[in-house]
Amino acid sequence: MRIDLAYCEELDKVVDIEEAREAFFEQEEYDKFHFLCSDKDCKEVRVTGVNHNKSPESDRIFKTPHFRELDKHADTCVWLEYTKAVEELKGERNKKRVGACNRNQHQLSSPIVEKFYLPSIDVERISDKTQSNDLTDIVNNKRGSERQIALRNYIRERGTTSRSLETLVSCYEELKELGALDEQIDVAGKQRTTFRRLFTSVVHLGSDDRFHVYYGGAKFGKKYGNGFSLIFFDKFEELPLSLYVSNEDVTSSKRYRLVTSVIDRLIAAKSENPKSYVNVYWIGGVEKRDNKASIQFLSPKHLAIRFVPR
Repeated sequence: MRIDLAYCEELDKVVDIEEAREAFFEQEEYDKFHFLCSDKDCKEVRVTGVNHNKSPESDRIFKTPHFRELDKHADTCVWLEYTKAVEELKGERNKKRVGACNRNQHQLSSPIVEKFYLPSIDVERISDKTQSNDLTDIVNNKRGSERQIALRNYIRERGTTSRSLETLVSCYEELKELGALDEQIDVAGKQRTTFRRLFTSVVHLGSDDRFHVYYGGAKFGKKYGNGFSLIFFDKFEELPLSLYVSNEDVTSSKRYRLVTSVIDRLIAAKSENPKSYVNVYWIGGVEKRDNKASIQFLSPKHLAIRFVPR
C-alpha cells in the first residue's frame, strides 16, 4: 500500500516522510515518532514510519525511508485509491516504455524517485510549496470520481518527488544493487536523465555542464573537535582531494548529525576493520588552492556520507 502523508502525533501535523525524518534528527534527544493515517475516515489507524529514525550508517544496505501500512485501513481510505491509481499508471507506462528496468520496481523498499528538486538552503522548506499542500488538498477536499481524477493527474505530474539528497542516494544505492541504474529521473523540472548519468564520480567532475551528484570513496583524515576531514582515494586534476567540516559548522547546524554519526562509525571501525571507508555524495563542486583540492557545497543538505564496512 502506497502512503505518502501521515499524521505525526508528536509533531501534531500531517507530514511526508522526509519532513518527519528532518524533524526527528532536529530533536535534542531522539524519541521515535508515531504516525496515524492522514485520511479522516482512518484517523485512528496506525502507520509505520520505516527508517524515519535511522541514519544511513545503521544498516549495511540502507532502505529508503517510507510510510508503511500497519493496521487495516477503511475501504474508503484515500491511500487505497492512491495505491490503485499508482499501479494503474505504472502499468500504462510500462506498456509504453522499452527496457528491463521496470521489472525491478517491486523489489525496492519504496518507490523509485522520479523527480528531484535541489534541497533548499532556506528556512522555508520546499515541500511546503511543491508537494505536500497539493496532495493534502486532494485528500481533504475531494471525493468520488473527482478525487480519482485528481489523484491520477497528481501522480502523472509529480511522480515520486524528493527534495532530500539522503533519499536520492538511498534510491541510487538500491537501484545499483539491482543493476537498474538506467531508470530515468527529472531533475528540478529542467533535466531528464538516468540515475547512471546523474551520479558521477569526482574524477569526471567538470566534464560537462549538466547537473550531477558527485561521489567518491574516502578514508578518515583528522578530527577537529566535532569537526573532521576526509581524504579521497581519487585525485582531482592530479591534486590531493579532501573534505573539511569545521567544529563551528557541526555545532551550528543540527543537520550535520547524520554525517557525524557516520564519521564516528568509521573511527570506531579503524582497529577491527582498518580497510573500512566511506562514500561521499555531494551537490556542488571542487575548489583548488595551494596545490590541494577540496569539495565545496552550500549546505549540509547537499552532503551525504555512507559507511562501507570491510
